[in-house]
Parts: sequence; structure tokens; C-alpha cells
Amino acid sequence: MGMGHGFWKWLEELGRKKGWDKLGFPGGRGLLVSDKDYVICSWRGEEEHNKIVEDVDGKVLAVDISIWLCEAIGQPKLEPLCDEARCIKVVFERCCNWLRYGVTPVLVLDGYDILPQAKQRTVQQRNQTRYGSSSHRQEAGMTGGHRHFEQIGQLVKEMATSMGLVCVEAPGEAEAMCAALNAAGMVD
Repeated sequence: MGMGHGFWKWLEELGRKKGWDKLGFPGGRGLLVSDKDYVICSWRGEEEHNKIVEDVDGKVLAVDISIWLCEAIGQPKLEPLCDEARCIKVVFERCCNWLRYGVTPVLVLDGYDILPQAKQRTVQQRNQTRYGSSSHRQEAGMTGGHRHFEQIGQLVKEMATSMGLVCVEAPGEAEAMCAALNAAGMVD
């Protein structure tokens, strides 16, 4: 599987803009190199693994990527990278893994403009716990919070688009959007 020229050009421009070459990732390319062996179901027998691969080939999968972003930000092994680079790396590798098995991921982002009130309170409490008061964050020059998460989501959306993948911003909860796409028969 090869990435189109548009993807690599986008990544190189982003790498220069973000200064990732200072971290040893010139033009961003090294950010995505991994010695990881992409094998799903390695704990199962070869026959069962082949059956699963056959079953998923040609499927379209809607993915609420907020969990991928949270996992990327929290990965200790990616410590030297900024949040944006962590998310780009993790989402890229996971998309490539699905594509290797013939599955087309449709990435779904949470919409932040019309979050339900219960979710808004949860997000505010989570940010307070993680980052402290908003005045403390501003004084310390910390971004954090849902706007930071939204900015990372937009960056991932640019990456997915440059890879030729569909990335949808839900009007509210991404999980509900995934269910709606499934109910409409647009994904498997």
C-alpha cells in the first residue's frame, strides 16, 4: 500500500511548521516509521485468523476516533512527541492496519458546537481535574481542554483527507453518528 504524494507533502509541511525535525523526525516521515508487526488476532490459530481477515475484507468501518486520540495522548512511549504528533502517529498506524486487511475506516469526530449539556459538564469536570482552573492554565501557557482536543481532531481530519479517507464531524456525539451511519447502511 502506498500513500499518495499529497499525503507526504502535507506531512512534510506540517513537520516543518510544527518543528518536528528538531525531535529527529525530518519532514515528519520518521514519525510514522514503526517496526511494529501488524497482525490482528495473533493469539488465535492461523485458520481462525484467515477467516477473520476474509470476513472483514471490503468492509467500511465507522470509527469514533476520540478514544484513539485519548490513547495517543496518554501513551508514555510517545513521551518526546507533542500531542499533535502522537495523535497523527497513532491514527495513521491504526488506519494503515485496517487498510492492510481491506477495511476502509471512516473516521468520525465529535462535534463541539452542540454538545449535549450533560456532556459539556462532563468535559468541564474532566478538564478541571486534568488541567486545573482555566485561569491557572492560561497563566501557565497550557492549552488543554476541549478546544485543544478539537484542534487535534481537525489536524487528524486533514491527515485522513490527504490519505484519501473520509473523516466526518458529527453534529454532536461521534458514537451516535457512527450508529446513524450504520443504520443508514453507509458503513458495515
